[in-house]
Amino acid sequence: MGQDFNFNGNATTGRFSTQAKISTMMNLQLRYNYTGATTNAQSHTWSVHYLDFGLSRNALKEKMTITLDGSNVLNTRKTKTLTTGDNYIYNQLSNPNASRYRLTMVYRFNLKDSQSIRQAKSGNRN
Repeated sequence: MGQDFNFNGNATTGRFSTQAKISTMMNLQLRYNYTGATTNAQSHTWSVHYLDFGLSRNALKEKMTITLDGSNVLNTRKTKTLTTGDNYIYNQLSNPNASRYRLTMVYRFNLKDSQSIRQAKSGNRN
């Protein structure tokens, strides 16, 4: 038989996320995701990285919020794997999650001028 299935199976992942208030009416959120390369007894998978974003703007005296968000905006969320054996080499490229974008509009009918939109406050966080 002579097959050696001894290997190290370490994986590295990371995420960087940031939020910025561009103006009093507009917010931006960015998230960068990374999964490192992995190798096992027969396969090597290359690292994967991708970028998500969200942009929101309040309008009509803060009664409406318009949001544009996108996932995998650079279309880099592709998994490339090379599997080798005694009599074969299998090279695979998979792109199950292409770039996606969404535009959302929310209008709050019952919001009175004296009310404000509920926001998370830093004072109630651990």
